[in-house]
This record gives sequence, structure tokens and C-alpha cells, in this order.
Amino acid sequence: MNYKVAVVIPTLNEEKFIARCLDSVISQSYPFEDMDVMVVDGGSKDRTKEIVEEYKRKYQNIRFLYNPGRIQSIAFNIGVKSSEAPYIVRLDAHALYNKDYIEKCIKGLEADNARGNVGGRCIILPFNESLWAKTNAILNYSRFGIGGSAFRVGMKPDYVDSVPFGTFPRSVFEKVGGMREDLPRAEDNEYNSRIRKAGYKVYFDPEIVSSYYARPTLRTSCKQMYANGESIGHLFYVDRESIGLRHLVPLLFVAGIICGVFLSFVWLPFFFALLAGLCLYFTCDLLASVMAAKEHGWKYLLPLFIMFFCVHISYGWGTIVGMFTGRKLKNMSNKITIDKTASTLLQLLRIAINRRACAITDNVDWLSVKRLAQEQGVRGLAYEALELLKQENAECAYFPDRMTLVQWYAQTVLVKKMIAQHVNLVKDVVGLWKQHGVKTIVFKGLAHSRYYPKPEHREFGDFDCYLIDAHGCCAYRQGNEVARKNGLMVDDGWYKHSHIAYKKLTVENHQFFTSARRGGTDKALHQYMVEAIGDGSKLERLDGTDIYVLPIEAEGLFMLYHSLTHFLVEGINLRHFVDWACWIKANQDKVEWSEFYLLCKRFRLDGFVDVLNSIAVKYLGVVLHDKTIFTDSEFAERTIMSALYDDSSIYNRGKGQWYERLHVIGNAFKYSWKYKYVAHYSMIGYVWQFVYGFLRRKE
Repeated sequence: MNYKVAVVIPTLNEEKFIARCLDSVISQSYPFEDMDVMVVDGGSKDRTKEIVEEYKRKYQNIRFLYNPGRIQSIAFNIGVKSSEAPYIVRLDAHALYNKDYIEKCIKGLEADNARGNVGGRCIILPFNESLWAKTNAILNYSRFGIGGSAFRVGMKPDYVDSVPFGTFPRSVFEKVGGMREDLPRAEDNEYNSRIRKAGYKVYFDPEIVSSYYARPTLRTSCKQMYANGESIGHLFYVDRESIGLRHLVPLLFVAGIICGVFLSFVWLPFFFALLAGLCLYFTCDLLASVMAAKEHGWKYLLPLFIMFFCVHISYGWGTIVGMFTGRKLKNMSNKITIDKTASTLLQLLRIAINRRACAITDNVDWLSVKRLAQEQGVRGLAYEALELLKQENAECAYFPDRMTLVQWYAQTVLVKKMIAQHVNLVKDVVGLWKQHGVKTIVFKGLAHSRYYPKPEHREFGDFDCYLIDAHGCCAYRQGNEVARKNGLMVDDGWYKHSHIAYKKLTVENHQFFTSARRGGTDKALHQYMVEAIGDGSKLERLDGTDIYVLPIEAEGLFMLYHSLTHFLVEGINLRHFVDWACWIKANQDKVEWSEFYLLCKRFRLDGFVDVLNSIAVKYLGVVLHDKTIFTDSEFAERTIMSALYDDSSIYNRGKGQWYERLHVIGNAFKYSWKYKYVAHYSMIGYVWQFVYGFLRRKE
């Protein structure tokens, strides 16, 4: 039978709850006959299986599946793979669900295709009528106790980090894969993080309500909190982005106590600092206990005061232990697969770069492909591929409709007109400098365009240049003065380059190619670029202009440096990958690769060049003649995913310069893998350079 919803319920010794859970599923307002209900059991030793078997005899759409891995993430994956239903609901046997729970979850997904998970509010119920069971239920509603997750205390619909007992479209599972099977807990945190990275949103609706039974004793509550904390420690090695501040507060609390105790033996003031910190904590504990007891009853005052402290210590200590025991876990966020839209766009770029048509068989939303091409700065190149497909009558089962093609063509024509206007304005400024004996050397956008099959399809904004006089000396100040005297607006407040405004063109007149003030490899690379230029007598010109270009090796190194800086600081897009693919395709036989790679290592660009070469070969179809060039970087796909889905842009947000500065620092911590595995930089050292520049140099 073709079911519409797969309901996955992991179980392990749930004889006290599974019947109530199944009853709440059977009584849903959503048609029960359209549900494929799977109880995936991890080897229960109680009567769980017998109870489910009784329900199976009554209802043909209830199944009992075996989970050899025992943990919930494996159970979820087994359930999803055992059904073909387009929607997947992950429920917990320890909970009950309002009559309209599944119906509202499905409607929530159908309301917006961007939603990858929908869930709601979770009401915490006491396990039984004991004092500690009720205390634990009360504690779960306290911001001081648990941290104030939206699904516990939220009352407004919103997009959030995570929701319990979520509902997913099958496309999410197909795109990001299943839950991690090496995470016994916090698998939902990591899974929701992957969902968000893949471009989906996690939606919280407070009208979607479930009820969960809290642990019945102080001991079981602490045991649960310890396990939850340990899972957060594991996430440090898996996906730090899924960890929120509220998860770290208990860790800091426990670590502070431990450090305070040891340091007290070294210096007495540490003892008083520890004492003051504990006094502050217990004051907050008492206030939170009083507020909760005032609402629920004064008999809970002392139990709450004790339980707050115990669960915080348990959670914090569990996190510390998890940070030591989780080293064997590896980050798998690069396992996200590229969706059809992005895959089709990459295929179009491959066709355009190599001028070879190939079949496109995926049924894809071409408007989404067009939109993505625009966002990634490659719409002209993508349209070029469509023209080639049409000319060669290549197999394309799902070619864009006429209206989409017309819109795409109009955008491509607009790009060509804008570039032509920019080039004419550039020639005016370059001619002005030439009259005063100044040579203009271009790099970045306009320079890269000459390697494209059709240069007019390479989009660019500002005109980046380096000026030299007749002796090859930097003419930065002379260029600024010439511009001022001719009525152009010049802003030279930053050491690296000035901004010169000429009509609709912004010129960046560079004094330095790199952030040379940092010293080290930045300064060394700038010096190398200057030496490569020499007196300028051997530089080549762009066809039909008085604009000069960098020597090939210097151009390649700068392209790597510039793209790596974007990658680390503010995000990268597919255009950077295309620039490199076109460059290496055109120049691979002109460059001695072994020597060039030594230069990359000298300037700490070797990790990034491996990634870009791998992308050029594997995803953009470039054929390299030198088989010694490394093209199998394990971070190639992850870097593409970063370009497609990371929210790392720091500009054009309208929130001011300090927001941009803080966002730079936030990106460094959020995407620390880029520093460790690709750039081979110290993330802390890199951040310090930014902070020092902000505070001391006003950069």
C-alpha cells in the first residue's frame, strides 16, 4: 500500500508507555490508514514486543522492526529505509501526542517547501505522583533549570535550531542522509544542524503539542542530564554549530568550580573568587526555586533547590567527560549530498567551461537553478551551457520552458551590458593615469575574465588595480592625486587600498596586494608580487587596452590568496571555483607545477590549492595533463557545500560596521574546520589579527 506518512517509534523497554503512545497515534485526526507505523525495537527485555504484537493483530499498518544497534538514531534510519512514504514523523514512545499533532506537522511542511523539519511544544508531565517526579517536571519549564529551549517555553511560531519529535519530508533524508549512528544522544541536534546547512529551515509551531514523561527520581534525572551533557561533549568533535550557549553554561560552571578548587591552593584570592561565584550561583538557584515554588507549591522549594544544583553539576560534568571520550568521533557534515538544483548548475558550468555538451536527465526546477546561478555569480556562464545544449541537440529530458529561457537570456544580456559599461569606464580611468606616466595592472575580476570561454560572461563589480611608475615603483599616492585633481572622489582612509568613485564604477587602487600589516606570509606574498612585476617591462596587456596583467605564477598565487581569504572570512561562491578552473585549464602547460606548488607551500596556500584542483577536476570537468597534481582532497565537496549553503556573508546587511566585525569573528568559530583542515592556520591566531586590527588600527 502507498502510505503517505511513515511514523517511526524507537523503543527499548517501553512496556509502561508504548500502548499509550500507539493509542495517541491511532486516534490522530490525520487518516490512520495513510500511516505506515513502525515500532523499531532495540531488543527490549520487557513486554514491549508482546504489546506491539497485540496492536499488529488489530491494525495491518503497524509493524515491529528489530534494531540491532539499540540506539535511537539507528532506529530512525531503519524506519525511514523501510518505508517509501513521502513524509517521516519521528516519535518517542515516552510521549503522548495531541489529536491533531501529525496533521498540523504535515500542513506545516506543505505550507513552505523550505521547511525541512516541523515540530512543536512539548509539555512535561510527571512520571508519577511522587515529589521528585513532579519536581523534575517543574524544573523542565524553568529557564534557569534547562535553558529555555523554544519547544519547552516558546509560545510563538518561529524558525529555531531544533524541535523534538519532528516531521521531515523524504527529500531531506535523500539530501542530507540519515541520522549519525555513532551518536547515542543529541542525534537530533546534529541532524537539525545538517538540515539547516543544507538550506532547509526548522519550524516551531506552539499549536503542535506533545506530552513527555519526565524522569521520576533525583538519581534518574541526574543520570539523564549526565548522558545529555556527555552527548554535547561529543558534538564538539562532530558539529560545533549545533551547540548553543545554553548547552555550555553548565560546562563553564563545573569547570569554574574545578579550576577554583585547584587554584585556591596556589593563590588564596582564587578561593575567595570561588566562594563568591558559588554564592552568586546559589542565590540564583534560590530565586529560581522560590519563583517556581510560588507558582506550583511551597513544598517544591527545597527539592527544586537541590535538583537545580544536581542536574547542572551532572550536565556539566557529563560535557567534560564527553569532550574526552568523543575524540573518536569525526565531523561528518561533509557527508551532506548536493541537491538536484546545485548538481544541475554544476553540470551546466562543466559544460560551459569545457565546451562539451552532455545529457541532463534530472527533473529539476529550472527557476531554482537560475536563481542559484544568480546568487553564485555564474548566470551568464550557465546560460552559455544551455545555448550549447540547444545547438548540439544534446539529450535533455527536462529542458527549461520558454519563459524561463527568456528571463535567463535577459539577465545574461544585462550582465554583458553592465560589463561593457564597466570596461569603458575602466578605460577612461586607465587613460587618465597613462597621461601621467602611470601603468595600471589589473587583477581579480577583469583579469580573470580573459580565461572564460566568453569573457563578457564573467561578472565583476569593483575594478582592482595596482599602479606603478616608469621605474616599477608603486604609484598608489600618485594615482590617488591624479584622480582627485580630475574631480574623482577618493577615500584613502585604509592602508591596503583606496576607493575611487568614477560615475558608476568603483576603483580599488591597491597599495598592498595582501593584508601586509599582519606580517608573516601575507607580507612575504606581497613582496613576491612586487618582485614578480619588476619594472613592468615584461608584463602583458589585456587585448585592445592599456591595462596590464600579472605574471602567470603571481596571478595564480594571488587568486588562491584572495579566494582563501573570502573562504575564511566572509564566505565563497561558485564563481571563485570557476575562476580557478578556467585559470588552471588555460595555464597548466605554462606553469611548472612542482615549482608552483613549492610557492603555494611557502605562502601556506597548499591545502587550499589541493581543494580547488579537486573541485576543478571532479566537479567542473577540467582535464589536467600533469598527473602528479593532487586532485583528491577529502574537503572538496564540503567546500562546495560551504559555498552553496553557509550563512557566512558579512556585508550588505545594513547593521553597521561593528556587526560586520563581530560576524567575522563569529564565522571563524562557527566554521573552524576551514582553518584546521583547509588553510592549516591557527583559528585563534587568525581571529587575534582581526581583533588587533579592529581595536588598535581602526580597520
